[in-house]
Amino acid sequence: MFQVKKGCLLVSEPFLPDANFYRSVVLITEHNAEGSVGLVLNQPGDMAVEDLFPDLHTEATVFIGGPVSRDSMLFLHEYAELEGAEPIHTELYWGGDFNMLKFLNNEGLLEGRVKYFIGYSGWGPGQLQSELDQKSWIVAPAEPGDVFSDSENLWKKVLVRLGPAFSYLGNAPEDLQMN
Repeated sequence: MFQVKKGCLLVSEPFLPDANFYRSVVLITEHNAEGSVGLVLNQPGDMAVEDLFPDLHTEATVFIGGPVSRDSMLFLHEYAELEGAEPIHTELYWGGDFNMLKFLNNEGLLEGRVKYFIGYSGWGPGQLQSELDQKSWIVAPAEPGDVFSDSENLWKKVLVRLGPAFSYLGNAPEDLQMN
């Protein structure tokens, strides 16, 4: 099976009891001995970025990155030149100079896409491995379009792409009594 590493995806099993991760796809942005950090890619919030940052002129939706630090704004983007940006994998970066991002966006100079998040997902040392051992997550390789794709269908799309051993999970009913 695919191993957890920076840039991979965690796909929740269909009946994970934690409402924060119900049918979620998490992009791992950091993974080391100190723990793991990720952003939920398929949980759009009910606010636009401009609602939180009126001086950032974009109609983009703010996504819920996870239950940790919901008072912080994080972002993924395709802009390699953004100062302080951390590479996740080819053509995908995490964070960087937010003021520079605002300037580039507002001047129409931002090349590439940006996805904004409130909060993040975090696991302490050994915590994620424990959840993997409990079969709460399926580890999957990320594909270039995953971050900016249709978030509503991302969970099922990733499961189907993993083949027959997992694709049937994408068709699991939300309520087992409806089966």
